[in-house]
Amino acid sequence: MLRKKKSLFLNRILDSIICVYYQAKMFGSVIFILLIVINKSLL
Repeated sequence: MLRKKKSLFLNRILDSIICVYYQAKMFGSVIFILLIVINKSLL
């Protein structure tokens, strides 16, 4: 029982880490595209 609860807790932590990772990845690519657009408009 205790072991199952622990693995459930670890799974929840992993899920939130993956969620944050994907959000950061999307956010990073948006910033990257914005930087490219800004650079092209400055040139």
